[in-house]
Amino acid sequence: ENYESGKTNPDYETLIKFAKIYEVSIDYLLGQEKDIIVISKEEYNFLLELKKIINKIELREKNKKANFK
Repeated sequence: ENYESGKTNPDYETLIKFAKIYEVSIDYLLGQEKDIIVISKEEYNFLLELKKIINKIELREKNKKANFK
């Protein structure tokens, strides 16, 4: 209640605990990070695989253009 009202501020150790509980950075808790997206490990791995596929496609297209010239 004191934190919410601004009467007191959490110390560094408390900020670390809050960050771990809510799975965010201390910067986010302090308002330094504006946008945060939480995704699961499976979603993260899917995005990594998707990035690899996109990179392969881009490389293939680049090679096609180089061979076409």
